[in-house]
Amino acid sequence: MVVVALGDDKPDLSTLRAFITNGEQGVNYHRNVWHHPLFAWQRVTDFLTIDRGGSDNCDVESIPEQELCFA
Repeated sequence: MVVVALGDDKPDLSTLRAFITNGEQGVNYHRNVWHHPLFAWQRVTDFLTIDRGGSDNCDVESIPEQELCFA
């Protein structure tokens, strides 16, 4: 599952989008897109991450817990 949102200083939850992949895809994030770390929905999975942005490009922002509905 891939989860992304727009926003400047923090994620804009009104732009939150989630996508279920087929498990065989690569994912590239556009610069300045907030994203949840990758995770597998129902099984243990290995991920490979290539980050060429340097060590100062990771901001962590907590968001309020809420119920999400995926259509």
